[in-house]
Amino acid sequence: DLDTLRSALEWAGRTRPDALIVQDLAVASLAREICVHVPLHASTMMNVHNAETPQALKMMGFTRVIASRDIPLRNMTEIAERSGLEVECFVHGDMCIAQGAQCYLSGIVFGESSNCGRCMKPCRWDWRLALACDEGKFDGPDKGYLLARKDLCMLEHIPALVKHGIASLKIEGRMRTAEFMDPIIRLYRQDLDAYMSDPDHYSPDSQALQEIMDRRVRDYTTAQMFGRPGLDGINPSGQREPRFFSQAGPKTRLTLNRDLPARALTGPTELIVHVSGIDAAQSAVKAGADAVYLNGDGLIPNKDDVTLESVEELLDICLAQDKRLTVLLPAITDQQDLNEWRPRLELLADLDGLGVGVSNLGALHLVHELRFGDILANIGFNVANHVAVDELSTMGVTRVTAAVEMSLIQLTDLLIR
Repeated sequence: DLDTLRSALEWAGRTRPDALIVQDLAVASLAREICVHVPLHASTMMNVHNAETPQALKMMGFTRVIASRDIPLRNMTEIAERSGLEVECFVHGDMCIAQGAQCYLSGIVFGESSNCGRCMKPCRWDWRLALACDEGKFDGPDKGYLLARKDLCMLEHIPALVKHGIASLKIEGRMRTAEFMDPIIRLYRQDLDAYMSDPDHYSPDSQALQEIMDRRVRDYTTAQMFGRPGLDGINPSGQREPRFFSQAGPKTRLTLNRDLPARALTGPTELIVHVSGIDAAQSAVKAGADAVYLNGDGLIPNKDDVTLESVEELLDICLAQDKRLTVLLPAITDQQDLNEWRPRLELLADLDGLGVGVSNLGALHLVHELRFGDILANIGFNVANHVAVDELSTMGVTRVTAAVEMSLIQLTDLLIR
C-alpha cells in the first residue's frame, strides 16, 4: 500500500530517526524523496551477499548495509572495503533455510508472505526427502525436520567480528518478549564492552556462554560465518523445535474477476519459455515460443550442452525468426558467482540482441556497467509496484518480472500505472 507507506515515511521525516532500515527498492526511492536527511540502512531482505550490491546502494544514498545471513565473515570484510559503507552483521537468532526475500513457501501454502514478515514457517515441519531414481543415494537423513536450521549464536566470536570490520551487531528481537531478550542483549553488551576495553587480555566469559546456552530455544550454530556448516547446521530430530500451529490460507480463485478494469495492451502477448539447455531452447523456438530464457545455472564452460559458442548460434537462430533470447544469471549470485560470471558476461556483451536477466542489485550493477541493452529484473527483485519499476528503469532495466506473490488485482494495478 503505497499511500500508507508515504504516510509512514512522512511521519519518519518529521521525527528524524537515527536511520531507516529499508527492505526494497520502492521504499528506498520514496525515502530518498521524503526523508531527505535520514540515513538509509539496507535490510537483510535486500540480499547483500556480494560486493557489487553495496556499490549500487551507495549510489542510492545508503550509508550502511546489513549483510546477508548466508555469507562468510571474509565476504563481509570485502563488502566494507570495496564499498566504503558500514556493514552490520546478524549475530544471534533464527536462521532461515532460504535466502532473505527469496522464499515463497509460506505465501503459496498459507497466503501469508514471508517476504512481508508474515512467515508461517512451514520449513520447520517434519519432512520426507524423495529422490528420483537416477539421482543416486543421499548420505544424510531422508526424513525428519530436514529444513529446520539451528539458531545463530556468535557470542564467543566477538573478536572475529570486530577484526573483520563489522560496524554493528544485529540481534533478532522481532516477535520475542522483553523477558526473553533482556539477558541475551545484556550478555552481548557485556562481552563486547569487555573486548573493546582490553582486546589483548580478553577471553570469552564461560559463565556467560553457559547462561546463553541454558536459555536457548534451538541448538546453536555459527552457520556460514567460518565455512559451510553442512548437515551440522540443521537438527533433523526436531527435539528443540518450537511447535507452530498453522492454518491454510483461503482457497485460490482460479477464475478471472470480471470487475477488474480492462487495459489495452501495447503489443501482442508473448509466450516466454524458461529452459536449461540448448536443445530445449531450440525445441521451444521451433514449437512457437516468442522468447527463450536460458537458465544461467547451466552456463558452465565444462558442460558440452551450453557453451558461449552455442549461445551465439542459438541467438542467431532466434534473431532470424524475430525471437528474443535472454540469459539468466543465477538467482543467488554471491561473490564467487559474480567473479566467475564477469568474464562470461564480458564476452556475452559483444552479442548484439542478447538479453540478460538478473535477480539482485549486485548482478544488475555489473551488467549495467557492461552496457547490455536489454536487461530483465527477474523475480528475485519482488517487484510489486510502479515505484520499484521506475527505480529499476533508472538503473538500465528494460523489462521486469512481477513478484510471484501478487494477486491478479495487484498485477492489474501495476499494469495500469
